[in-house]
Amino acid sequence: MLRAEIELTVNPKKMSEVLDVLYEDKMNAMKAVDIFNEFNIIQNNNKIDIIVECDSMEKLSEHMRNMHYRWQDLKTSGAIIKQKHNFINI
Repeated sequence: MLRAEIELTVNPKKMSEVLDVLYEDKMNAMKAVDIFNEFNIIQNNNKIDIIVECDSMEKLSEHMRNMHYRWQDLKTSGAIIKQKHNFINI
């Protein structure tokens, strides 16, 4: 089992745009079979913490390849200023 903790620093003027993508990502990920056991999004001012649990790094990597191209667009547009990932085997 793997826990991923993602910390995003977001341009406050583009927070709703980032949250829209994150909640759509969550909705699609939770519909898919066997990807995530947990998917939480926590907003605090211009910071967003995302905490997910999944069975393996392989499943997480597949999800990231299929969905996170949109994150790159958000980074390019300046909506996501900074991101940090922490992976923990549980």
